[in-house]
Amino acid sequence: MGEAIVRVDGSQTPIIVRINGQRPTFNLGTDALQAKALRELDPVLLDLMEIASTVFAADGAIARGGATRPDMGAGWYRQFDFEIPVRNPELWQRPDVTAALCEVVETLTEDSVRFRFTQSNADPILQPYLDLDPNGASFDADEVVLFSGGLDSFAGALELLATTSSRVILVTHRSAQKAIPRQVELGQYLAKRFPGRVLHVNILARRTDQEARDSTQRSRTLLFAAFGQAVAHAFGAGRVSFFENGIVSHNLPLSPQIVGTMATRTTHPLTLRTINRLMQVVLSEPVGIENKYQWLTKSEVVSRIEQYGAAKQIVRAVSCTSIREQNSLHTHCGACTQCFDRRFAILHAGLADYDPEEIYGTDILFGERTTHRAITMAVEWTSHALRLGDLDEQAFMTAFGH
Repeated sequence: MGEAIVRVDGSQTPIIVRINGQRPTFNLGTDALQAKALRELDPVLLDLMEIASTVFAADGAIARGGATRPDMGAGWYRQFDFEIPVRNPELWQRPDVTAALCEVVETLTEDSVRFRFTQSNADPILQPYLDLDPNGASFDADEVVLFSGGLDSFAGALELLATTSSRVILVTHRSAQKAIPRQVELGQYLAKRFPGRVLHVNILARRTDQEARDSTQRSRTLLFAAFGQAVAHAFGAGRVSFFENGIVSHNLPLSPQIVGTMATRTTHPLTLRTINRLMQVVLSEPVGIENKYQWLTKSEVVSRIEQYGAAKQIVRAVSCTSIREQNSLHTHCGACTQCFDRRFAILHAGLADYDPEEIYGTDILFGERTTHRAITMAVEWTSHALRLGDLDEQAFMTAFGH
């Protein structure tokens, strides 16, 4: 594609997003696949991936306010104006399509967004981000699993393979180098255990010049969903699945002190509904996207890993999103809510032997927390857990029902 122009909060100095090509600011592509795809990608899917990549790149380029409400200020909520070249501007400029796209991005990020689309000079067919081979496919998939390499997505893929005869494609977004080895290890484990039924597709999508200034990056869900939709069409899969426990998925507010998008909306039912609505208005044959673990707790998810004979793989699954703080010894920071969720779920499931204390940079139960952010997260997470424990069904709905 050509240059996408993104203006933030009315600034006259835009963010320029160039995907691949000359002087790229964002790389989008995949490793060479061993399997061949069923068909060439619909140009609309290529547009969808590039639009999602542009949103993701811009989302990470502009920092918000701090993680807690006193730091929020006017800088937390942003206004983005996107001008993006696409192959089919007539489609993307349709009011129902633009409205559906805005709804997805605004639901995920809580920002305000506007889109304008121009004609791209990109060849509508010969841009094979998925390394497609027009001669046919050697892997006929039933389902696509969006595979982060965390406990939930691993448990979901494992359960699907252990309880059905489905042929499954694991789609992984490769953005952080440190996460890749563990994602590969878990994919290889599943492929070896279920021979002939697993294909792991790794899609590279990351900035070329700098780390993200905003670490929340909630627009990543749209990017991940676009990849899942593209792979499903390329390999003939009939379903695309996220697997994320319901406590995280339903986005129960941790605290008034933890604002907006600090609480993930990755697989919130409203998020998935808006994404499916977008797919329905832009694609003639959309593949449904769902979260099959939305009614499970994290502990129940972890227990399924043991139930299906893979407890030894728990240590390989990485739940922490603080990538910069990870190293070969400490794969988890021990100070974020994802680490808290993981550790207490594993303890509750009686599987602590498979989750060594030393993988956490800060001991979850007894480690010292020295920063304001770390202290706030620990206090608010614990208070939230205690509050939930005291609620009956009526009180729960009063507190969290919408």
